[in-house]
Amino acid sequence: MSLTEEQIKATPLLSHHLSERYKKRLEWVRISITILTPSLVLLIGLQEKPLHNESLLNALLLSSILLLTLSILMGLWVLLGESEAHSQAASDIKEKVLSGGKVEELCLIKFPSHQNIMLRFFPAIVWLAVLSLGAFGCAKYF
Repeated sequence: MSLTEEQIKATPLLSHHLSERYKKRLEWVRISITILTPSLVLLIGLQEKPLHNESLLNALLLSSILLLTLSILMGLWVLLGESEAHSQAASDIKEKVLSGGKVEELCLIKFPSHQNIMLRFFPAIVWLAVLSLGAFGCAKYF
């Protein structure tokens, strides 16, 4: 067998694994947004205004609010990109079929660049948001 034949055989397997990885990553984004949104609402809604001399608490509270907000917005942007990617894939398939091409010649789904950027940085922002929130909670009660 030549390398080309092996590549052809590996294509469905590779596509499956990439698709599954992507699905799991998006599932993680959805769950993170589901958890972070109420956390942000509770953090803002139940918080008393710290005293002016509590600068550490003020800094941790503000960083928690900003990071939680940023992570929620980034997650929503990722989910929007997912929708756009599937819409574009459907358009590409229709175009290929109507032009007389074969479906097997299609490449993998191309995701918008903004989604790839957000998906790359989303986990780091979530970790920072959770750590900031935890640090705020610890500083408040010690």
